[in-house]
Amino acid sequence: MARGAAMVRSNWRLVPLRWLLALTMGLLSLLAMGLPVIATGRGALDPPPRDFAALEGWVRDLMVQIAEQPRLFAISLAGSFLLLVVALLVWAFTESGTFGILVSADRQAPPGASSAAWFKTFSMGDFFAWGGRYLWRFVGLILFFLVAGLALSLLVGGLIELTVSGGQEWLGWAAVGVGGGGALPLTFLSLTLVAVFRLAMADLPREGSGLWPSLKCALHLLRRRLGAVSVLFGVWIAAEFALSLALFSPRVVLRAWSAGSLGASLLVNIGGQLLQGLLAQLLHVWLGASVVALVRSERGAMDSPRMPTVAENTP
Repeated sequence: MARGAAMVRSNWRLVPLRWLLALTMGLLSLLAMGLPVIATGRGALDPPPRDFAALEGWVRDLMVQIAEQPRLFAISLAGSFLLLVVALLVWAFTESGTFGILVSADRQAPPGASSAAWFKTFSMGDFFAWGGRYLWRFVGLILFFLVAGLALSLLVGGLIELTVSGGQEWLGWAAVGVGGGGALPLTFLSLTLVAVFRLAMADLPREGSGLWPSLKCALHLLRRRLGAVSVLFGVWIAAEFALSLALFSPRVVLRAWSAGSLGASLLVNIGGQLLQGLLAQLLHVWLGASVVALVRSERGAMDSPRMPTVAENTP
């Protein structure tokens, strides 16, 4: 973690650059979701239905509007798909450039280096060069993660459906036991998936790496260094929670102060979200740098030839 912090200090410009790219990706995603809404003639700020009867009417009206203009709706869906593809490419490019810089920084500094000057490798040219060089590796990893996350979401939905339907036939505690017993392995799988995703990212900018080698390296690291990985991700989650908690009270006070003005209220909300996003990117870069240091140290142990034991040398 200390080595990761030194990487962040020396390459701090990664943080605002990632923040800008994350804003770009968020705007592309919002626009992709808004195109079908605009095509159906609905306002983007229309209040959602509040009860089941209103939802039924809302869906009925929506289907009528789609049937009246099917070609326009199909074009809007195609536009949404293209925008989501561009957002995915921006995400993959951001991660590729970030981890390329971090891996080169860790490779440049000698073991045990404490000065941030050893780790300085950031430049805009290098960021874009790393981003383009390993773009498709990161696209493949992100797609694999999204598919795995979708499969896990379907399992969660099935567990919820089983718990709700079972509660009507079994005793209440039996349904709670089924839901709770199923939630534990699914929670473990979710945490493992996130950890594997982050660890694999740190191995992708290595010569000879790829989707399956990086996943194999991540699983190897989880098996050998589970304690270190658990502590690292635990500290990161605690820091994210502390950040949200630290910004909560000032935002509540500012919202109360700006309650009488729509412009001031929007300014407070947008400013708070932007500040939290910037600080969250700082934590993400620190986590990525720490994971790079851990993965590369373990990678060196994996790649070094194993010395034969005394028993193996004994005839």
